[in-house]
Amino acid sequence: MSKDIRPFDLSIAAGRGAAAGHWLVVGKGPSSSKFEPSLARSHNVFALNHAMGGIEALVGHAIDVEVFEHLSPDALERVEYLCVPWIPHVRQHRPLYGGKVFFGPGTQTLADYCDTIPVLRSYRSQGRLLSYNFCSAAPSRRLPGLPYVTGYSFSAAVALRLLAQSGATEVRTLGVDGGNAYASAFGAIAAKTKLQTAQTSFDEQFKEMAATMKEFNTVSGPMDAGIPARVFVGCMPEQDLAYRVLEYSIHRHSSVSVRVERLHDAIEQSGFEVPVPRDPRNQGRTPFSFQRFAIPALCNHEGRAVYVDSDMLVLRDLRSLWMFDMHDHQMVSAAQPAGSGRRPQFSVMLIDCDRLRWNVRDVVSKLDAGELSYEQVMYDMATVQRWAADLPETWNSLEHYEPESTCLVHFTDMDGQPWLNPLHPHSALWSRYLLDAVREGAISRTLVEEEVKRGHVRPSLLAQLDQDEEDALRLPFATLRRDLTEFFPPHRRQGRRLSRIKHELYRTRALVSHVVGKGLVQPTVRAARRFASSLISAATR
Repeated sequence: MSKDIRPFDLSIAAGRGAAAGHWLVVGKGPSSSKFEPSLARSHNVFALNHAMGGIEALVGHAIDVEVFEHLSPDALERVEYLCVPWIPHVRQHRPLYGGKVFFGPGTQTLADYCDTIPVLRSYRSQGRLLSYNFCSAAPSRRLPGLPYVTGYSFSAAVALRLLAQSGATEVRTLGVDGGNAYASAFGAIAAKTKLQTAQTSFDEQFKEMAATMKEFNTVSGPMDAGIPARVFVGCMPEQDLAYRVLEYSIHRHSSVSVRVERLHDAIEQSGFEVPVPRDPRNQGRTPFSFQRFAIPALCNHEGRAVYVDSDMLVLRDLRSLWMFDMHDHQMVSAAQPAGSGRRPQFSVMLIDCDRLRWNVRDVVSKLDAGELSYEQVMYDMATVQRWAADLPETWNSLEHYEPESTCLVHFTDMDGQPWLNPLHPHSALWSRYLLDAVREGAISRTLVEEEVKRGHVRPSLLAQLDQDEEDALRLPFATLRRDLTEFFPPHRRQGRRLSRIKHELYRTRALVSHVVGKGLVQPTVRAARRFASSLISAATR
């Protein structure tokens, strides 16, 4: 260990008013303007780069050594410790780097820089200089005894990683906002420091931060937003596997801490009662139709909440939805594609529980009294004074998937949902998430087996798990035969004869479309024969 340079650890927070495990990372983004001096008493402040200038912070951190050439010793007088990697990064210009600046490990160590940069020398002499081995340095150049930290995007992601692996239990942020803007206080240095490399947006850091949170189970999120983000899912018992894959997909991508709950479980645990309208015409089309009106009360009319259906898959960071600017609306839903002709969809909602004073008993009472119709309540949102379909349509993509843009896929066609039908065009996408969830222990294989036995999901899912095959259509046809001949979806099982016939028509049409599209003549003939027998079977059951 180099003399007077200490390894970073949480012991530096011992004896402070803030809990040793609670930290606030402050960057240069727009929300850094919300930093208040009182936060330095309630949290251990970890200030990044130029944000450490002039604020009270326990730790000031920079990967690039030039930061300490920009900041004077006076600007750092309220920063107790400085933390810099053992091999700091330096600005470089590489001919093959597209004309952009490159920041990478320099030729000197932190000890070397202490000889040339006065502020580093001062902190070292006082025993207030901390360090770690950053992954960018070659193994031969790392200093034994220092913690090893990985990081590939921005300093905020490195800071979260360093804190999380050191044992921090909660890490909040200000000025770590994504996008491409600085707070106005840093306008003078923006041209010199902002996005100088080939990166075009600070959003790239959130994927790395989500992975760190998942690995270390660290609570994290913006200081100016409530966490955990509460997500309520409307689902029925036979949709349990779909719910669990949805829950996994939310946690997998989220760079804010999230609490995902089945809506009916939250209602039952709270002792809340959701009345049923007297008129059958006003009763919910699903068990959770009216349950969503209890969400603000479940949150004690505080903060925000998200509502989604269980037949969905989240493919992007929930942060962008959770932090969406609602303006003065009480609720916002997802927009529909132009020209779609669809009425407004309320299967994805961001709710301001402070402002939206829903009372499910009052809603049902007005239905019973004839003051409201079911259509007004469910399709016109007549119970909300101020709402808008402002969320991007990519947050409720109905049966549509674009790899670069889709945030949430909504499997609205119940006969074709991937857990029920292997012929869905995006079945492999959903199955990949199931396979990953089982491999990581988020979902057990036993659960899938039980759901197959209950008849809630198609049997071929087990073969996909055993063979680690995301595309069910690459399984032997004999394996898929049970899906097509023995399995009947729960929502059709109790239906009338016409409902069963409609399902057989859908399933056979999908099969014929697949085999014809693949140019498989013999399977097409077999599918045609099966089509005739299926109709006869469905009509006579």
